[in-house]
Amino acid sequence: MGHAAGRAFVMSCLRRHQSGDWGDLGSHDAEANDLALVTGARVLSSYLIPGQVRQGAGAEPDSGPRLREVIADERLWIITEAEDTQGIRSQTTVLFPSDY
Repeated sequence: MGHAAGRAFVMSCLRRHQSGDWGDLGSHDAEANDLALVTGARVLSSYLIPGQVRQGAGAEPDSGPRLREVIADERLWIITEAEDTQGIRSQTTVLFPSDY
């Protein structure tokens, strides 16, 4: 997802994660995230990757958009680590299906 639409999707997911929209999680995991905001525990979000992603960034103008199929159940995962001893969350990681 190194193209413009992929970057926009990742940025959208990061904004959702930051605002407390945990994406496509079950209610148990979503409730655990809500509690983690109080306790300082790890926060996890999951977002379904759209079925078709535009890859047109850098393509010739007359070539039209190129599309890549993405398996329907592939997800992007965002994990924000637990607070450290000073109450700081110092790391958020974005994981793609190819990362695991």
